[in-house]
Amino acid sequence: MRRSLLTIAAACMWFAGTNVMAMGAPVEVAAAAEGDDCSNPIAVNQGMYTPIKANHPTWFKINLVYPGLYSVRQFTATGSSATVTSVKVKSGDCNAVENESNLLMPDQVYAKSGENLFCVTCSGDTQIMFQMSSPVASCQNHPERMTVLSENTGVTYPNAVYENYWRFIAPETATYLVTNKAPQGTILQVGTLEEDDNAKFACNFEDAQMAEVGENGEGKVYVEMKEGQTYVISSETFAKMSTGMPSVQISKDATGVRSVSETYSDMKVSKVAEREYRVSSYLLGEGAGIYVYDMSGRVINSIKAQPASDAAIVNLSGVPAGTYMFLVVGRSKSASTKVIVE
Repeated sequence: MRRSLLTIAAACMWFAGTNVMAMGAPVEVAAAAEGDDCSNPIAVNQGMYTPIKANHPTWFKINLVYPGLYSVRQFTATGSSATVTSVKVKSGDCNAVENESNLLMPDQVYAKSGENLFCVTCSGDTQIMFQMSSPVASCQNHPERMTVLSENTGVTYPNAVYENYWRFIAPETATYLVTNKAPQGTILQVGTLEEDDNAKFACNFEDAQMAEVGENGEGKVYVEMKEGQTYVISSETFAKMSTGMPSVQISKDATGVRSVSETYSDMKVSKVAEREYRVSSYLLGEGAGIYVYDMSGRVINSIKAQPASDAAIVNLSGVPAGTYMFLVVGRSKSASTKVIVE
């Protein structure tokens, strides 16, 4: 009997020790599954179906050629009632301000060209596909079909982190004022629309006038226009207005004042090696993004600055010689300047 009791006691001590060791051992936490977080999205292509689970917000990464209103379509199987209930999108990186669908159009959202991060939620297990809801003319897509602005007539545009384009045919040779009412940091540019020998049109921002929307919510540029010439007005936003809708208007200048917002004091670009440029700005300490545009309005390179840094190196290897716009987008504001790459 005594031996039995000792055996039982020893067994209890062994189990107790095992339990203590098990409780004290480090527990491995499984990494977030692909698609569960913005930093680990599922790479997809436009026009192809991909699976998604019910009521599980899932992140996808997709490169879009054109800016526009995009739809997330679900595959409707027989007997299935699954629908897309919400779509969110961030342009470029996870720290960007996001656009979000609404109750009337839960499956549609505005997105910029380039890399975009979509977060999609559906009411049931289904297959979804990303596609442009309707063609939107832009510098990248049939610029000759862009919406025509009329003199002295304001036009509103989506309150979203987005790219907007218009064209204006100057009725006479004069100085015109272009006013953009938009969120602070929005970049307004006025270039020309050119036609080549093959009857193809392209935006030309080589000698563009440019302004940044300031704290007062307005950006203005004065442009000497020639009668009959077609001009391109572009507005790229990086935030959303708290109230109201953004708008753009063009009118003949009657003041003779020339006041264009300059942002060179907020950043500096210097060449450090062949096709390498050092971008310095206090905005980089905010974890800002650096974007490089060619003069047709296309993003040719972009990087994310390390937090607390005040400079970053941008590599333009393989980029042809020409004029480019460097844009730094911080949390508080943005800054831009033009650089000639030789």
